[in-house]
Amino acid sequence: MNNKNLIIIVIIAFVIIVAMLFLNQKTENYSNDVKAFKETDLIKMTNNKIVIVKNLKQEYLEKAIEQFIDFSKGENTIKPKITIFNDKLVITFPYDIEFDTLCYFINYLEYAHDLSLKPDYKPEVYGWYKTKKGDEWMTKEIVNKEVLIFIPETDDEYDNVYVTTEDNLGFKMGFALGYEHEKLAKPVIPYMKRPINKSDLENYKSIDY
Repeated sequence: MNNKNLIIIVIIAFVIIVAMLFLNQKTENYSNDVKAFKETDLIKMTNNKIVIVKNLKQEYLEKAIEQFIDFSKGENTIKPKITIFNDKLVITFPYDIEFDTLCYFINYLEYAHDLSLKPDYKPEVYGWYKTKKGDEWMTKEIVNKEVLIFIPETDDEYDNVYVTTEDNLGFKMGFALGYEHEKLAKPVIPYMKRPINKSDLENYKSIDY
């Protein structure tokens, strides 16, 4: 194993540990008299959150999602749905998902444990989310806007996502302790409208988790 691969493994392990600490901290905030969360407690909620993945084998995406679900079991349990739409794999969230969890999810798809070391694991991942008051990492420049969430090819930090708002303000959202977001002089990529709406997926094959 060369030094480059070793460095990548160490960085990915660090990102996973930070994500797990974050998820565990949120879970511990609940008092002991609150009953334990169960998957059966999930309620379907209408929402328009969507993630589009290109340039990735379906089996790799399924494995990455399974890994993320295992890491985030508990309060942040998610049950996504994959739809095969032409040359794209489209992920929707019948049970909804919060902004911070979606950011972690997109980051994990990009740098999935073990999978990201495979030479043919090179996904292009884009997510769309309408922010709201109360979301993590919000400021008046981000809240109540449609945002594009992504990780550029030039990223070499592995522990963040980038955001472009619908009015083309750019931000870097970091997962490191004590670091939340940084406003950029200009967005890394301009805002793109979502090319697919949930209504477009109705007659396509899908996989539920």
